[in-house]
Amino acid sequence: MNMFKSVLVFIVVIGSCFVCDARQKPRRFVQMKALADELYLRSDYISCIRVCDDILKRFHFLKPESVYYLKGLSFLQKQDTDNAKAEFNKLLGITSDKNLIKQIKLALIDCDFVAGKYMEASLGYEEFIQENPNLDNIPTVKFKLARCFQYISRWEDSRRILKGLIENYPLSPEAAMAEEILRTEVPYFRVQVGAYSKRSSADGLVRDLSKKAIQAEIVEAEKNRKPLFKVRAGKFQTRAEAKDFAEKLRQMGFQTFVIP
Repeated sequence: MNMFKSVLVFIVVIGSCFVCDARQKPRRFVQMKALADELYLRSDYISCIRVCDDILKRFHFLKPESVYYLKGLSFLQKQDTDNAKAEFNKLLGITSDKNLIKQIKLALIDCDFVAGKYMEASLGYEEFIQENPNLDNIPTVKFKLARCFQYISRWEDSRRILKGLIENYPLSPEAAMAEEILRTEVPYFRVQVGAYSKRSSADGLVRDLSKKAIQAEIVEAEKNRKPLFKVRAGKFQTRAEAKDFAEKLRQMGFQTFVIP
């Protein structure tokens, strides 16, 4: 889910959730954990998991909670939600850190989101928000909830949350993304076939689609303060219908993904 990575960024707490005095850990452990952190930040999740496994094998007696958590996040970024859940649940069984438990519970909800279980994720996010209304990452959680509501066709609920982000967190990245969604997206599912920096390129794609009896339109947006012309086709009441149409377009040679 590219959208999930580009719009919806996971809350990664490496080190800040865990009080760890390096002097109380073997030097090799500290070095290997620093390497794992670096690999994660470089998006080299496979290598990060390997280093985490090595740390857990060598230093299992330390019960290094931060390593289990980092390993779970790496699986989650790879969209391997089964292994991610296994690591997070394993960590729940050994930690008593209340702040860490909150982050693990949120990560487990994120697993449902990444797996496309939007109904389950929406229920989880709603409960998390009610239980933790003052956490710093609540704007991100609310944004994900708004996305879940869109995916299950609860358009008005989604708009309500997006408007609340703009009103209550006006300087947050989530507020900026909410403004863009409210400005460009509509209460039904569409298939995006391309996005261009030049209007002429978008016009060309619309003509190509028209030759195949597919009506499309151009939605003007902005990225990094530069114009972006998105070509979208179809209007569907369910995400499943939009995904079927996107697959037909892919078979015709177009690159597609469903909006929202």
